[in-house]
Amino acid sequence: MNGIKGSGPMGFQAGIGGSGPGDPNYTPIWKISFNTWKDPSKARILETVADITAMQQAGMITVIPAHGGMHAVNCPFFDPSTVFAHQSKG
Repeated sequence: MNGIKGSGPMGFQAGIGGSGPGDPNYTPIWKISFNTWKDPSKARILETVADITAMQQAGMITVIPAHGGMHAVNCPFFDPSTVFAHQSKG
């Protein structure tokens, strides 16, 4: 892995979700992939799955599914109002 240093689990950019709560395609189950810049000096922040796809098609990054695509994690997104409502119940 390489790219722009950040808060992600590998020390680089944080992960990108494909959808969020309210989206009919949303699921809390994520398939994990690792993206590596072919030329790290050209790395930039990617914000969407479409950004990843575009960079892969342009030959800028390599996308490697974790454990051959057989690795998934349960990592739900929560709407901020839901989180704040539960925090206030303390």
